Amino acid sequence: MSHKTRFRLVYRLLQIGLALIPAVIGILALLNDAGTFKAGVQTISQPLITMQGNSAYMWRAFPASWAPYLYAGMFISEFIVGILAAIGVLGMLRNLFKPAQNFENSKHWVYVACIWGTLVWGLGFFEGGGDWFLAWMSNNPGLSGMQQGSLMYVTELFFVFFYLKYTKEVDMDV
Repeated sequence: MSHKTRFRLVYRLLQIGLALIPAVIGILALLNDAGTFKAGVQTISQPLITMQGNSAYMWRAFPASWAPYLYAGMFISEFIVGILAAIGVLGMLRNLFKPAQNFENSKHWVYVACIWGTLVWGLGFFEGGGDWFLAWMSNNPGLSGMQQGSLMYVTELFFVFFYLKYTKEVDMDV
């Protein structure tokens, strides 16, 4: 195997490693949330959407009966991130030894996963949970860290997207 071929293989494997970040985040989110659905609704979703502890902002509150549906929608949305990224990872693995254009094209599902994840964690959690429902004002430890965790995910997804999208592989002369 030539130096150029080894370099290309390592470069592609590193990109696949990056693409695993949104896949693992999304799939683990479902696994973590599904096993504790009832507790999550009671300790996270319901206090959040009913604005518990934020009586001055009750006009923003949603009915408590919406909590299970919003919580399910949340973890299904997270799981979609994982599935989309996993499809991209599988495509990248399938094209590992194929020409550069094939490998580049296989990254598109990872881009979509990163964009969807940014909407889920950025718009849904950071803005919705943090700013609309004021999770950061909550005394509930499960809610008060919502914006920091969401910001971490959005930042990770941004860097994965940016790196994979704007570092195109061409026929390198290494």
